[in-house]
Amino acid sequence: MEAMLVRSPLASYCFTSNARANVRVCYQGQRGRIGMSSYDEKSGWAIEASPGSALLNNGIAVTGWDYGDEERVYFIGKGDKIFEVCYEQIFRNTVYTTYQYLISSAAAATGVIGRTAAHYSNLAAISFEGNDETRQIRVFFQAKDNIIHEVCGDGEGNWREGQTFSAATPATCIASSQDPDRAYYYRLFYQKPNTAFIEYVKEEDIEWQEDSHRVFTVNSHNRLCITECGSGDDWSNTRTITRTMPSSPTTAVSAIGDPVPVRVYFQVQGSQITEWGTDNDMVDYDVITESVPTQGSG
Repeated sequence: MEAMLVRSPLASYCFTSNARANVRVCYQGQRGRIGMSSYDEKSGWAIEASPGSALLNNGIAVTGWDYGDEERVYFIGKGDKIFEVCYEQIFRNTVYTTYQYLISSAAAATGVIGRTAAHYSNLAAISFEGNDETRQIRVFFQAKDNIIHEVCGDGEGNWREGQTFSAATPATCIASSQDPDRAYYYRLFYQKPNTAFIEYVKEEDIEWQEDSHRVFTVNSHNRLCITECGSGDDWSNTRTITRTMPSSPTTAVSAIGDPVPVRVYFQVQGSQITEWGTDNDMVDYDVITESVPTQGSG
């Protein structure tokens, strides 16, 4: 198995299954193959089957629903097209997750919506249940003109164009989060050309508008930092958590629990993903898993 790419793109999402917390973390191998590590609160970490291969050093996004029975992985493939790989519980026939390429012939030829991304684009994806109980998916990417775009899916392979946002710095990180208690309430984060972070929020029946929330960054001293907001515009001062590998991508999830813990994944050294998270006071961060198992990690 190929070892993980140094400074690999990372993606994660969290869900409950059988009343237990589950996490998926995606990364990329040195030859482009996407790897997936899974965490179950009872059985711990495991390595899943690969969803496929992507262009090196481009964005990966993952989301899912139905307690993990439905998962979607997004990546940039041949021709800078955005591709969707689907996993559905009905196809699970081994101890590993079996991904099925359920893209239609038209989608396979054109990507998600017939659009191409910048070859350096990162990706973000969220999913939620709409008010009419239909599945909603949102994927965000950077186009060749550095404009950030939203595309909207229904979980059945049907896509339409969504919002177009302002320009971003080339190869900006892109992140999105959704409030599980409010269907059409989600946020988008990216970095503007002047390197400042911007956040947009979408509420049902209200146009996108600028807002503010929790952001993880890596500063020029290779320190993982957090700037967080409890409500409204009540932002805390940025504080450092720990040292990372230079230019390490970072991904974070709100895990399952009471209070809700935070888990953040990044690289400290080559071919190693480290998991940090909050303790019971929801303030201090510490190591949760020193080295998340990955393909080729031994």
